[in-house]
Amino acid sequence: ALFFTNMASAQDLSSPHHARKTGKAARLTSNMKPGLYHDCFIAPYTQYTQCLASMGPKLTTTPDTENESVGVFGWIKTRADRRASMTSKSSKDKTAVQNYIRLFEPLVIRALKQYTVSSCVVLQQQVLHLLAQLVQLRVNYCLLDSDQIFLNFVIKQFEYLEEGLVKGYEVLIPHIFNFLVLLSYERFHSKPVIAMPKIIQLCDGIMASGQQASTHIVPALKPLVHDLFILRANNKSESAKELDTQREVVVSMLLRLIHYSQVLEMFTAVLQQAHRENEEKWKRLSRQVVDMILPLLA
Repeated sequence: ALFFTNMASAQDLSSPHHARKTGKAARLTSNMKPGLYHDCFIAPYTQYTQCLASMGPKLTTTPDTENESVGVFGWIKTRADRRASMTSKSSKDKTAVQNYIRLFEPLVIRALKQYTVSSCVVLQQQVLHLLAQLVQLRVNYCLLDSDQIFLNFVIKQFEYLEEGLVKGYEVLIPHIFNFLVLLSYERFHSKPVIAMPKIIQLCDGIMASGQQASTHIVPALKPLVHDLFILRANNKSESAKELDTQREVVVSMLLRLIHYSQVLEMFTAVLQQAHRENEEKWKRLSRQVVDMILPLLA
């Protein structure tokens, strides 16, 4: 309501008729010398009363409900009732969206099959992007891949990736890891579709395979860092000990690639998260990062 009041008063001040139509409250305060009390109390109160006066006709509904709807509390009640009606409308819209998504189920199933039989990297990239969007829209992935055939196929692709048998596969890497990270939030028989330690293991396998870090490893680490150090930072349901272990593994991988500028950007999120949770840990990690960066600058 405060932001709305400020916007309403700003519109009144910018109106070309403002100079000719000055409110009563403004005339009462026009002879006062500006000061701290005026800036902190008089001016805001003046704007507030002028805004309420301009909205007076809108706050009245019918004579039967005049005692309930006139004034500030009536206005609040009206806004609350309106919000309740909007909530019920949003639930209907959500149902409509769900029904609309079901129409695309045959197309999605076809896309999954095309992914497994095609060697086109661009097509596979688009399929992963589509699935990521559906998962973010809260579509139940387990209904699309109940036997996890597609997921197992994606994981099987890492064998070819580590051996460098697929040309242009680095285009898929960020999309694959983003998709896997999203699936780590999905449940299949009360268990995650894929656990975060498994995703970290896949990333570590790429690093151990000797593939080029800038095109294979760094793009794989970005979704992991964003999830572990930003998204899960406010997730109280996560086991603190398990989360810290996963973060330590990712940090050790980042330290091995600290000479890449993209990794330094990721360390910004890592250090900010450490500063929020534990100052001593933040200082220790900051010192470690600086000790590794300074020799690179020499």
